[in-house]
Amino acid sequence: MFTLIKREIEDNMRLFILGLAISLTTVCYLSTTVAMEATKWVPTGLNGAMYNIFVLLIPVAAFLATALGSAQMYKDKNQKISAFLLTLATTRNKIISARIIAGLIWILMMIVPIAITELILVQIFPVLIPYPKAMIIKLFVTMFLMSLCCYSIGLIIGDNKRKNLSQIMGMIITIILLTLIIIKGVRADTALIFIILTAALLGKVWQKFSTAAL
Repeated sequence: MFTLIKREIEDNMRLFILGLAISLTTVCYLSTTVAMEATKWVPTGLNGAMYNIFVLLIPVAAFLATALGSAQMYKDKNQKISAFLLTLATTRNKIISARIIAGLIWILMMIVPIAITELILVQIFPVLIPYPKAMIIKLFVTMFLMSLCCYSIGLIIGDNKRKNLSQIMGMIITIILLTLIIIKGVRADTALIFIILTAALLGKVWQKFSTAAL
């Protein structure tokens, strides 16, 4: 299984490097912004940068997650990678499991460093107004669920030999999901919608990959 996961990461190394670069850039931006402002005055509330990053971060993560899922399936479909792997004493379940685990690793790689940074910053630079922990947690949870849902969509649309059509479909669906966040906000029912949709999509991916000709 580890070998299969490693292969998935290596085959999509550009997107993994891009995701890591965005995450580390955000960490550097947050650290310097909060530190510089804290030296000028005593912060009365959580630094605005800790909220503002999500305006760009959630859409960027969503589009890249869609691209990753699509790239994995498109490359597999056109290069017959799974068909080759099945000759090496592995199974379809292991192949698709490794693919999804690689996607989860990418999503966590984007989110975890930023979440840890924000947690550290509020400990180092305490604020006079209580830290709105619930809102920050909701934003990170929404970002994770949104990214996972978009990744699942990418897996669905990437199973298509028409690459350009897949890319256009992925962008349109991702925009629709982002609009859902704008309309409903980062609420529990929004999260539930993403969970149900993701479960349905992954179930479809698993079922199709298990039965379709490779």
